[in-house]
Amino acid sequence: MIVSLTSSADLAAHLAKNALTLVDFWAPWCGPCKAMNPVLDQLAQDQSFSVSVVKVNIDDAPDLASGQEITSIPCLKLFVNGNQAASQVGAQSLTQLKNWISRHHPSVQSPSL
Repeated sequence: MIVSLTSSADLAAHLAKNALTLVDFWAPWCGPCKAMNPVLDQLAQDQSFSVSVVKVNIDDAPDLASGQEITSIPCLKLFVNGNQAASQVGAQSLTQLKNWISRHHPSVQSPSL
């Protein structure tokens, strides 16, 4: 399941409850952001890859985006135990995304890698 958030308080609460969270900062007018939607849907549904997926529409949550220093989208941020572990800009395939997450959180492995 993908969660949509619009405030820093909601993001902090989500991060406190989830050990591994991927946050996608996006906008509906962004083509590469739209290309990430099916990839993020697949990642969120993958039972063997336990990562919480959060989407933040920067148009709906400009304060949250600026607080996270988002300058380009799609911007993906990986949080481990509430702390930012990695960040990257640009669309990724599912395999690229899983490999990136695994590099920054080695205990997460998927049989499909």
